[in-house]
Amino acid sequence: MAQRLFREMVCLVGENPLPVYLGIADLCEQGAEIWLVHSADTRKHALAISTKLGNRWRCGPDRLVQVDPFAPADVLDALIALLRGRPGMALNFTGGTKVMSAFALQAHIGADPTDMRLDRAVYLEDRGHVFRFCDGETQPVSDRTQLRLHDIVELHGGRIMDTDQWPPCTTGDLERMWRLFCDKRLRPLYRLAGADGPSTYEKLSGQWDVEARCWRDGEWRGFLSLYTQEAAGHPWWATVLPSGAEFENWEESRYSDLALQWRFATGVWLELLAGYLAACALTRTQPVFDGRRLDLGHEIVSGAQVIWNGQPFQADIMLVRRNRLRLISATTGQAQDKVKVKMFEAQARARQVGGGLAYAAVVAPLGNRPRPGSRLTPVAECQRTVDPDRRHRIFGRADLERWMEGSGLDDLRDYLTM
Repeated sequence: MAQRLFREMVCLVGENPLPVYLGIADLCEQGAEIWLVHSADTRKHALAISTKLGNRWRCGPDRLVQVDPFAPADVLDALIALLRGRPGMALNFTGGTKVMSAFALQAHIGADPTDMRLDRAVYLEDRGHVFRFCDGETQPVSDRTQLRLHDIVELHGGRIMDTDQWPPCTTGDLERMWRLFCDKRLRPLYRLAGADGPSTYEKLSGQWDVEARCWRDGEWRGFLSLYTQEAAGHPWWATVLPSGAEFENWEESRYSDLALQWRFATGVWLELLAGYLAACALTRTQPVFDGRRLDLGHEIVSGAQVIWNGQPFQADIMLVRRNRLRLISATTGQAQDKVKVKMFEAQARARQVGGGLAYAAVVAPLGNRPRPGSRLTPVAECQRTVDPDRRHRIFGRADLERWMEGSGLDDLRDYLTM
């Protein structure tokens, strides 16, 4: 089928602005006239679309039309008024409520008894990433529209402020942290490290004899410094853990060297490692560190501080492929319930800043063997709970082991580009 391009289009705007933008960018000629029909609640999305369209298409604030999204007559009247005298108008009914879609389509088809306009009514099917027209034809979303990560986040009302900077380290440091994490002798200490900051000192120093003995014997300090001995003598890494009193102002000193070291050693290294492996999978080359920040390239951002609805949150890893945002969360936690919670949070955050087209994933070192009484591995159990279709994925210890060996990077690439 020849590519269809329109000079006029009316679009219904719902909670997901990205399909609307893609419909305009892919199906409208440059300079085409665009009208956006929205509700009071989705006006902010319509304004974001209008702003992002810029000067390439004619869609100023005067072309935003507000309707009651649950009132058929209101939707019908608004669409009939827009369609009157515009026989070439196309309709993108991907967004909006069911009432908006149904009655906008009714107005569009009934506008001219001699021409039902089925070849000009379209919606975006997100699974197949294709536009489906009402005359039965389809048109794939083209590669000519390539939104960057910042564009997609801003389109959904968010902002990327900055990314965390961590101590100078190398990919060798990350690989060493992985080997330490896999050392069975250190698992009790890592399990405690996943606790909530200040209270960890109290737990180590009194509640459990074995772990407290490790603390008194300096084994925990040794754990933190094992990999630092080979880190080119960076003085930053020479710091040892403080006494309990030094944790009193934990929040105020969150970004002090000591707090950063604690965060890096107890989990952030896995975030950086997962981002590094994702970059390796996509580029087929080894990314580099620029001193304090991993230069991932290819629109992969690690440790981004994101503002959405006025509230900040940290996204471990974000990237964009085929105009679809992927948000990846990494955790050293190995309890299934905690991993599920992490996954649900990642799905919610991905939808907030990437819309309904976004995918989420969690990287966690869940075990490779089924629990007693179960036929499924912990990863499979969690996956069945959060998304059996595997659009949103949980990657476990077995995946990490294959990625580190280089044998599983093709599978990771397939997921990141699907």
